[in-house]
Formats: sequence, structure tokens, C-alpha cells
Amino acid sequence: MVCRGTVEERVLELQAQKRALCDAVFGGERSLLQGLSRGDLELLLG
Repeated sequence: MVCRGTVEERVLELQAQKRALCDAVFGGERSLLQGLSRGDLELLLG
């Protein structure tokens, strides 16, 4: 049980946001990374 307005509630909200972002970037057929080449990734991460 998590009470409203607590740090624990905010942590759960942040975890849900991060999970949604991760799913959008890495997951499924509509992944944002799907169309990127190795060179594109190296440019982004380099």
C-alpha cells in the first residue's frame, strides 16, 4: 500500500514513466531504434 503524496508514490510514478520510455525506445515492432544503422548508433553514443 502506498499513500498519496509520499516519496514512495513519486518513485512508483517515475518507474512507470521510465518503463514506458524504455518500451517506446527498445520494444516491439515500432521501436525507435529499429531503423538505425550501426553507424547511426555509434554517432549517437559516441
